[in-house]
Amino acid sequence: MFEYIFEGEPSYLDFTDKELSAIEEKLGVKLPETYIKLMKIHNGGELAYNTLKISGEEVIIDELEGIALNEGIGNSNYLVQEWELDKGFVVFAGDGNYWLVFDYRNYTGNDPAVFYIEEDGGKPKKVAKNFEGFVKKLQEPEEIDFDDEDDEDDHIYTKEEFEKLMEKGKSYVDIANCFDQFAEEKGDLEWFIKMALRGIDKKHLDTLSWTIGESVLVKLKNDAGEDWPTEQLNELAEKLINFKDTDGILDSYTAKFGRKLQNKLNRKK
Repeated sequence: MFEYIFEGEPSYLDFTDKELSAIEEKLGVKLPETYIKLMKIHNGGELAYNTLKISGEEVIIDELEGIALNEGIGNSNYLVQEWELDKGFVVFAGDGNYWLVFDYRNYTGNDPAVFYIEEDGGKPKKVAKNFEGFVKKLQEPEEIDFDDEDDEDDHIYTKEEFEKLMEKGKSYVDIANCFDQFAEEKGDLEWFIKMALRGIDKKHLDTLSWTIGESVLVKLKNDAGEDWPTEQLNELAEKLINFKDTDGILDSYTAKFGRKLQNKLNRKK
């Protein structure tokens, strides 16, 4: 099968045939058989083969949504309405900067074409005649070599610097860099989650919640063998799922990280 395209753990728990039927009824379509078979093996998640060539240009596809009733591909109806996409599209990847959709606009079968939609709302572009064709077009990203002198310019933060930056709460770039840096370092998991809980309340730092959600998942992957502070992680998952921006609007992208965190915690039990 095509599970080689994924990196890391699935985003969603396994689904039953009954749940699949409920999801298809909700969406009003029959999902592609190849997609269903792949999701039974690895139900959504980050992609290792994340590069797709469209009209001669390379675009990065971060992850594929899995099969779940009120999240993953089950969230498609909401996304289509919220982002004013064509009725008949079923979203299986994307975050607002782009969308990948199954095209059921004039199709009633279970092997629809795949289209790519750019952020600017331009005309949808057909990228494959079906899901299997789409997966076969995914490629590994090319490795980028950085000069040693560039590496020397990268600032390495200390825990004390991170805590002071968090206390001041002014520099999004520095705080985000700290989360990224310490997520890649093993150990100090409980301290890191405490910093995440502090940071999630700083709503004035635009998109910091995204960085926190992503970095916590990376940290847990790196500290998979350690004892996790379950109570704090559950608290953080709830904050991510229910996160509202400065305008009081629920942030669906932040919520996605919260649901992934909950799934990780459920698997850890």
